[in-house]
Amino acid sequence: MLKKLKDNYGCCQEPLLNIELDHIVVDELHLLLRITDILTANLITEVIEWDIEEYLENEKNKDAHLNKLVSSIRSCGVSFSVWKKKNADGKESNVHDWTSLMGNDKKILLNHLPAKMNEFLRPETAPKVIKIWEDFAAVYKEVSNWQPNTSPTEYDVTSLAGLQEGYERKRVTPYMHIMVGHIPWFLQMYKTVTIFTGQGVERNDDVARSIVLRKSNKWDSVGNVLRQESRQWQLKNMECQPRTYHKRKADYRDEGIYKKKKEHVPLESENIPEQLSTGDLNDVSPQPSVPTPLQSVDFSSMTVLQLKQELKRKGITGITRKTKHELIQLLIANY
Repeated sequence: MLKKLKDNYGCCQEPLLNIELDHIVVDELHLLLRITDILTANLITEVIEWDIEEYLENEKNKDAHLNKLVSSIRSCGVSFSVWKKKNADGKESNVHDWTSLMGNDKKILLNHLPAKMNEFLRPETAPKVIKIWEDFAAVYKEVSNWQPNTSPTEYDVTSLAGLQEGYERKRVTPYMHIMVGHIPWFLQMYKTVTIFTGQGVERNDDVARSIVLRKSNKWDSVGNVLRQESRQWQLKNMECQPRTYHKRKADYRDEGIYKKKKEHVPLESENIPEQLSTGDLNDVSPQPSVPTPLQSVDFSSMTVLQLKQELKRKGITGITRKTKHELIQLLIANY
């Protein structure tokens, strides 16, 4: 078939499954991703061209509008950057690339970015670009609704044809054609297209990829994915239930803890006189001690504080972090 001049559809083999065209419904998530890719690329192209024109007149205005575009996108709460690709020799080229956004980020831009486009777009093109974005936001809201009120019948993305690059008729993608030419028929047949969304399949693919990359030894990756999915399916109704918590004392966290801490007295400070604060323990001057026979002294009955005071009287230092057993050994060795 590839050698024929007519009836050549670019197919080498017959399709494995013959699916009727009315059974092929577009995924609303991919509809959003592919159209916003084109709209975002058009924005970046326009501001870069404007920057080049102004840079030829004044070198101080380099990337001024591009920086405003990036700042506006970031102000919407979306992480975004634009940079120049590098050649094989490591030098920068004149080809720009930018952050690839996920579905949620694109939805945020679709709802919030049009209000900020006057800050970085040309005054003569900004109103039409804003209208293109707002029209698509309204169309996508109906397409992604479970009970849409209206169906998209018109979406003119070529209103800037001849005025700005990226909006020509040749830039109309299949998804734009499907949105206007096929979505109304799908809504008439099935009432909504959200029931055919492929987000569940995409999520399943993400989980399988995670298992292969992180939890598989690569010997039987497919088997590992299927076995884990089977275990999750069997255990889906056996999740741990959170225990019920009954607060018996409602005022405990406000007053009870404070009172308990205030009444608590450390064991080591039981024998400390009340007039002597803990901050003055290190300032106690060593008192002269009366020699006592070693056999008549029971070090094990003494507290850690008493052991340290006894060692200080003998002029022994470096005992701050010693345990009680180590303090007793030092006292026995120095008696």
